[in-house]
This record gives sequence, C-alpha cells and structure tokens, in this order.
Amino acid sequence: MYRQPGGYYTPPPPPPPKSSFINRMSSWYKRQRRGSKIGIGCLALVMVFLLCTCSLAAIGGNQASPSTNQVAAASTPQSQATAKPTQAKPTQAKPTPTPTPSPTPSPTPQPPTPTPQPPPPTPTPQPAAPATGVNGNPWGYNFNPGNVIYSPPGAFCSYFSCISSFWSGGGYVMECNDGMYGKSGGISGSCSHHGGNMRPLYSH
Repeated sequence: MYRQPGGYYTPPPPPPPKSSFINRMSSWYKRQRRGSKIGIGCLALVMVFLLCTCSLAAIGGNQASPSTNQVAAASTPQSQATAKPTQAKPTQAKPTPTPTPSPTPSPTPQPPTPTPQPPPPTPTPQPAAPATGVNGNPWGYNFNPGNVIYSPPGAFCSYFSCISSFWSGGGYVMECNDGMYGKSGGISGSCSHHGGNMRPLYSH
C-alpha cells in the first residue's frame, strides 16, 4: 500500500508475463514422460555436436583455400612451360598371318573281318571191337601164351564154367580135362576131381 495525501491506495497487480517460445518449450518438456525426456535430451546433444563439427569444418576449409590456390597458381606456369607437344607416330599395320592348311589325315585301312569257320565235325565213336577172348569174355583171356591169371575179375564165372571150389583156390586159373575151370594151377592136386589139368588160361 502506498500513502498519498488524503489516504492510502492499493497498487494494481502486475501484468502476467508474456509467454515466450522458450517458456512454451519448457512447459511442454516438463509434461513429457521420463523416457521421452531422455530421448529428447540425447537428440539435442547430437544436434549440438553436428553443428559444432560443421562449423569447424567450414573454418578449416576457408583457411586452407588460399594456400591451395597459391600452389595451383605456382605450378600451372611451370607445367605449361615444360609440356612439349607429342608427335603421334604412325602405327604400322601388322601383316595378317596366312593360315597354314593342316593335312587331312588319311583313313587307316581296317583289316577285313575274318569269316568264322565252322567247327570241325565231332568224330563218330567207333563201335568196340568184338571180344576175342575164349567164350567171348571181355578181358581177352585165351590160351595163347601170356600171363597166368591169379586174380580173375568177379564176373569171371559168368563166362567160364567154374568148379564149386573155384574162389577158394590159391593158384592161377587152369582148365581141367572135363572143361571146368579151377584156380589151383601150380598146386599139387589141381583138377584132381575133374580128370586132371588140361591147360592154363592167359591174359595179355
């Protein structure tokens, strides 16, 4: 309250502060969640870093430009003075090689295919010669001098008339006088019951 002559009065309230862009952004930022605030802060830091990097690159490029221009200006006259025109040499055409014809291989004559010969005919078996032994025996036993028979085959008595004691004899085959055959030749008493010995039988 202020004192004035004649009494006191209350001053009017101050006008509300004008809303600025920074105040509006601050109010909006405060209304965001915690995760959103962290993301907005990181994005702001990245933008500040990029802005600083671009500024430093622009300053460095402006400082290096004069020296680069001076070097280019100094080197240009020298390169122009030393450059000499190059005369193009005429290119000689290389002769095209003539292809050499390769000889055509002559076909090798093939030997004629041999004509298959028919196999020789199988010889026809000849019939066995008829037995020449006594009584038609297949062993050829006869009375012509040869080898006396001590061990006649088992079928001997099928071709010869044998005495009853033929197989118990201990000698060679002998014909008795009565036409019977015994196996006691060379032993005393051979064919004693059949008229005595007539002749021995031989093998060949």
